[in-house]
Amino acid sequence: MREVDSPGASVDQPPERRSAGGRFSELGDRIARTFSSPDRSKAPVRGWPPPEDDDVERSVADDDPAPWERLQPPFPIVRHGYQTGAVDEYIAELEQELEQLRSHSPEERVIAKEIDRLGEQTADILRVAHEKAHAVNRDARIQAERCVADAAANALAITEDANRRLRELDAETDVVWRERARLIEDVRSVAAALSSLANEATDRFPAAEAAKTPASERPGPNFAQPTEAFDAGE
Repeated sequence: MREVDSPGASVDQPPERRSAGGRFSELGDRIARTFSSPDRSKAPVRGWPPPEDDDVERSVADDDPAPWERLQPPFPIVRHGYQTGAVDEYIAELEQELEQLRSHSPEERVIAKEIDRLGEQTADILRVAHEKAHAVNRDARIQAERCVADAAANALAITEDANRRLRELDAETDVVWRERARLIEDVRSVAAALSSLANEATDRFPAAEAAKTPASERPGPNFAQPTEAFDAGE
């Protein structure tokens, strides 16, 4: 029997006699290890155990893989594990592809940097525009509030001035009416005084007046006319 320690290397061991119970025990252990292994879904089950005098090498591609197994590389299985050489080769290919992706042309890197720079510049422009729009709106609102306040203050001042002027005119009108009443009273007093003087003069000199003018033609004194004129003006 040959036991495989590593890929491409085997150690010859002399055959040993085993009983039927020992073989069944070994078979049970191998089956248990197969189902407890992390890669048991990839290990072949049919025809187990393999012949002891052959190398245990099979590929996952020999069986019909499950849908989730088709994306995995077909690593050869050696004693319920992947062959290290195939794994190293696959990792080397991945590293090579990664290096190719990292080593893009300088033009692409320049374009990517320029796109990033333009994106940052556009973001700055939008931010500045937003700040300016906010400042303009704030200034316009402040100016509008100031204009409204000034208009309200001016309207209040105009209203107060008009009311004050109206009160002054009312006071002046009252003064004029009182002065008018006083003047009318003075005119009436003067008219009464003149009428009294005229009556006294007539009583004192009746013969002279009668001699000059006939009694039928002499008009009587009419001192009430100025007072009536003032009364009509009221």
